[in-house]
Amino acid sequence: MLPRALSMKLMATWLQFIICLNGEKMRLMKIITFLITHSVVFLKEKHKKILSINLSWSKMRK
Repeated sequence: MLPRALSMKLMATWLQFIICLNGEKMRLMKIITFLITHSVVFLKEKHKKILSINLSWSKMRK
């Protein structure tokens, strides 16, 4: 068996590591959701522009 103090220190380090990982995971999730929402908004805007260009183009051709 490991000495008690050492095992406690290992446990504390392990806990910190896990907490750190969870924090990173949360941050990653936030970044990913942020990127997804922004790309969706961007695509919608682009789509609107394309639609308006197509509409104006069809009006011009008439």
